[in-house]
Amino acid sequence: MKLLILTKQEIKAFLWILGISLFSLISLFQANTLYLDDYWRLVDGNMGWDFNARPLATIIITLLQLGKPFTDISPLPQVLGIAFFSIGIIYLARIFEIRNQVLLVLIGVITILNPYNLSMYAFVLDSLTMNLAILSGILSLYLAIYTRENLKITYHLVIGYSLSILLLIVVLCFYQTSLSFYFVGFIFYLLTKLCQTKDYQKSIINCLIFGNILLSSMILYIPIKNQYKLDEYTLKSSQLPTFNNLPQTIINNILSSWNLTKFHLGTSTIIWLLYLLGFFVIFTIIFKCLFDKTKDTLLKNKLISFALAIFYYLIIITSFIFPSYILLNPPLHTRIFLGFTAIVCFSCFFLVQLLSNFNIKYFNLLLIFYFSLIALSFINISLTFGNVTHQQNLYEERIGMSILRDIENLSNDYSLPLDKAKISFVNSEKVFTLKPNNLVQKSLEKYPIIQPLAYQYLSSDNFGITKLKTFGIEIESLPKEDFYSDDKDYYQPLKPPVLKRQLYNIYLENNNVFVITFNE
Repeated sequence: MKLLILTKQEIKAFLWILGISLFSLISLFQANTLYLDDYWRLVDGNMGWDFNARPLATIIITLLQLGKPFTDISPLPQVLGIAFFSIGIIYLARIFEIRNQVLLVLIGVITILNPYNLSMYAFVLDSLTMNLAILSGILSLYLAIYTRENLKITYHLVIGYSLSILLLIVVLCFYQTSLSFYFVGFIFYLLTKLCQTKDYQKSIINCLIFGNILLSSMILYIPIKNQYKLDEYTLKSSQLPTFNNLPQTIINNILSSWNLTKFHLGTSTIIWLLYLLGFFVIFTIIFKCLFDKTKDTLLKNKLISFALAIFYYLIIITSFIFPSYILLNPPLHTRIFLGFTAIVCFSCFFLVQLLSNFNIKYFNLLLIFYFSLIALSFINISLTFGNVTHQQNLYEERIGMSILRDIENLSNDYSLPLDKAKISFVNSEKVFTLKPNNLVQKSLEKYPIIQPLAYQYLSSDNFGITKLKTFGIEIESLPKEDFYSDDKDYYQPLKPPVLKRQLYNIYLENNNVFVITFNE
């Protein structure tokens, strides 16, 4: 328990990180819109997370909601989740021995407001459990490092490492992708110690210890996962390649994650700030391993340490989507890029710890200025995302209410009671070609990463129909495939529409089905 209690200075830093983060997400909270899976969980039923083998997520949300059915209690889950994440930052600061409060707060804000975390905060129900998974991974890393550095008695070592494994199993039962924080964290820890001591033999031993903790947790999680029946989407997303195809699969996934990240970050200032961060890390590795004065001046040891350090760094920069890059068809949603968040976070800690001993005047001020620029860019994206989400919701609400009025009028015109009518959306992918308003368009041009986050629900039959239910449409929906032509995978009407609008047309099929197709 003494390891977990925060000091007054740590509590102060925690409150600053939490306060700035919540302020930066205020536009998202004000938008008060549901996100992806929230719709069908809150509108269509009490769906849990067991089909994703995330039993603890179901338990925690059920406890927070005081039972089923689930209701929209935003922003409580988001606020609690960010608070837990902020606490995790404080424990990471202990690992990397960060003493400067301003730098600690800036690193915390940079980590929490990383653009790849925004979809995690957009979720109402998942937000808390995803952040709890990150905190559990950080605590596992913290405990493993403390055990390795401070405990000597075998009994204590067994307890420490066992608890670390248990915490990683908790991560897997909350949200599997959050393993990336432990993985990237322990590699960065090895890199830091190696640059400080040049003891490559000890570094390899530590790598084996921390790697075995990770591997053990994944093996012990398999029986838990096998207790649950996975849905079709999860089964498809979790397929593993054959052993012979594993190297090529990993390489392809790494390249895909790099290319997607480069596209998401666009050409704005933020990408150059992050490139500079990577350059600083490489420069520090070279300087510390090859030119920094140490007790061991043997050139051989320095060269081996440098080679091992570069190997660690290569592992780090390929871990954007760990552990998903071992999957045959990983779902490259922004929320699985927690590895990228971890890389940026630990890079900042790495620089502060290793460069703080340099006798350079105003060095901390330079770091504060640089980190402030990164933090400000992340704050800008966070506020923009919330406002774009609000505008997107208003846009779809206008379309949805228009569809609702048209269907009610058509049901009267064709003497078709609404309780007898059915509805189907076809060719809905054309929604992507609908031009959003100018405010949204300019935001997406500047920050491309917002594009996949500001989801266009009407482009998806499942999410679109579910969202329309929140506007008052309670008509039975039919799959779009029911109206596809025999030789085509899209809808080709045989009769003219019963109603034509600028954005969509409505057709009447089988005398009781309103088929809605969007126009380009």
